[in-house]
Amino acid sequence: MLGGSIWPVNAYSGYRSIMTLQDAIRNSSNPTAVRTAIKLTLPASYAFMTENLGFTTLTNDDMTAAGALALGGLSKGVTTREMAAAYASFARGGVYTTPRTYTEVLDHNGNVILENKTESHVAMNESTAYAMNELLKNVVRSGTGTGANFSGMTIAGKTGSTNSNNDRYFVGYTPYYTAAVWVGYDTPTRIVASGNPAATLWKTFMSKVHAGLPNKDFEVSSADMVSVTVCTQTGLLASAGCPSQTVKVAKSYAPSLSCDGHISVTVCADSGMLASDYCPNVTTAYVLDLSQPNVSSGWGYKRELLTTPLSAALQATYQAQLEEGLISSIPAGEPVRTNSGTVQLYSDLMYSGVCTTHTTPLEPTPDPDAPDDGSGTTPGGDATTGGDSGTQTPSDNTGTAGDSASGDVGDNGQFLNWLLNNGGTGR
Repeated sequence: MLGGSIWPVNAYSGYRSIMTLQDAIRNSSNPTAVRTAIKLTLPASYAFMTENLGFTTLTNDDMTAAGALALGGLSKGVTTREMAAAYASFARGGVYTTPRTYTEVLDHNGNVILENKTESHVAMNESTAYAMNELLKNVVRSGTGTGANFSGMTIAGKTGSTNSNNDRYFVGYTPYYTAAVWVGYDTPTRIVASGNPAATLWKTFMSKVHAGLPNKDFEVSSADMVSVTVCTQTGLLASAGCPSQTVKVAKSYAPSLSCDGHISVTVCADSGMLASDYCPNVTTAYVLDLSQPNVSSGWGYKRELLTTPLSAALQATYQAQLEEGLISSIPAGEPVRTNSGTVQLYSDLMYSGVCTTHTTPLEPTPDPDAPDDGSGTTPGGDATTGGDSGTQTPSDNTGTAGDSASGDVGDNGQFLNWLLNNGGTGR
């Protein structure tokens, strides 16, 4: 939240709850990027960019701006040249090499008169480069960077944009080449285009550059990594019932705890809230409880609940539930609901309380197989002979079988006598 409003916003709409880093990067989740920068600390992020990845345009003001370091919008920006050099270190197994426009200048006799030497250093562990390649390949395969994809080549990369789409970015790389593309105007103006024009432009020229080159994967070793099957929602070792995926991680970071976060709850099928006795349609939902022992200790994530103010109608409903003893207190706000198909958190359901859509007792549902008790009505309320009604007492036989009767036939004994005297007459 920033100034009472949800920040930062995303290219997609709605709230997708917690997500893996893989999904966050593929879908360009801005809150995840900001949280990651804060988790690493801003000074450490600033130092990594300037010392390890060679960015020269960052200022001291950028060091204290989480949004700028995580999302862009730096005080003086960055150049496409330095962006390309930084991303190329992923393809090189974590080795950063300073970019250069030329290597040497020769005179007419072939003598070197200018030599442009470069410098290389290890910017990150090879396992980190491997993980980044896998993450960024997914962006191009099925995320925001699909516009840069072309067949026959392994491609990784990341999209970017600024407020109002005044700037569009794509930095992509293959096992052969890396290129960064920025699209914008000298005077910031909203770019109206289908898809990301920077990714489209990247694809246009890079597909020609790679024509005829054999496809291959990045030559980055995974010797210090191990394959583990993890829960895709918690990152812990998958247990029975977990949505799972097998991934490679650095041996020193492989999870050791098994996921215990998935529990089942009964919810109202209409409102999606915890079901009450008044809900006619209920279903079982499997939600994630972050307070479970292994998730709590192995993950260390503290849920920050996002809420919006209660509407007047919802306030009144909660007040009625409070008076009936269905809830112990009125929530301070309504939790921001997750999009359909995303991870649902138990804490969100508990905060919302029981269903506010159904607030009156259910009508009893008659048993269609139960014997006629003499009222002459079917579960729908019609008489048993299609809506006809007549009068019948146990002492006169003027009614027809199946007609509703009045009198004392409600008594079990009298009803049985009446049934024996009238049910077999064929009338």
